[in-house]
Amino acid sequence: MNGGREEVQPTFVKKENEFTTLNLKEVEEVLSKNNVSKQLLDKYRNQWSDCLSNLSKLSFKEFQAIDDISDIEDLMCDVQSDFWLANSFESHREFIIENGEYINPNKYGADITIHSAALKFHVIVVKQDDQWLINEIR
Repeated sequence: MNGGREEVQPTFVKKENEFTTLNLKEVEEVLSKNNVSKQLLDKYRNQWSDCLSNLSKLSFKEFQAIDDISDIEDLMCDVQSDFWLANSFESHREFIIENGEYINPNKYGADITIHSAALKFHVIVVKQDDQWLINEIR
C-alpha cells in the first residue's frame, strides 16, 4: 500500500437507478491484499455511511455538475481515511518502525514514522490464522 492517496480514496460512480454512489470495492480489495483486518475494513467502510446516504439522493447528473469542494464537504464525502497514505499525495517507501512491543502473543503495537511526510502514527497488528493483519491505526 504505497500508491498514495488515490489508492485508498473511493471513486464516485453512477448506480443503475441514475443516482450516485461510491465504489468502495476496489479500495477494499487493495486493503485486503495488504493484510488489513476485517475489523479495520469495517471501520473504513463505516466512515463513508453519511456520504453514501447523501449520494443516494443525488442524481449522477447533479453530482457531475458539482464544481466546488465545499459541495462535496456538504455531502459528508470529504472523509479523511485512517490509512496513513491518505494523508499525503505522495507514495511513501521509506519509514521507521520504533517502540515496538508485544501486547500479547497475538497482538503487536509499534510507532511508525515517515519523515518525508512528517507523519507519525501507532499501528497494532493481530495474528489471525497464522497471518499478521493490520488491525488499528492511530
